[in-house]
Amino acid sequence: MPSVWRLVCARVRDLCVQAGRCTCGICGHPINLALHHEHPMSFTVDHIVPRSLGGPDSLDNARPAHRRCNSQRGADVTYQPAIKTSRSW
Repeated sequence: MPSVWRLVCARVRDLCVQAGRCTCGICGHPINLALHHEHPMSFTVDHIVPRSLGGPDSLDNARPAHRRCNSQRGADVTYQPAIKTSRSW
């Protein structure tokens, strides 16, 4: 029997597929679901409230994220990615 978190991850991925798009909950950029799972910009599921801070393994506490964004965020709930623009000021 798969763990609860694996079922939540599968459901989040299914929702992205049904919507026809998937956006990173951390940086806001699109996620390519076809990328290999080890690619830094591949799909992962992030705990909104980290498990280390008491966050549950539930659909309400899950959001899609790039592997890189999720790894950089870690358990920091205040993390904000550096905003990169295509414009030089």
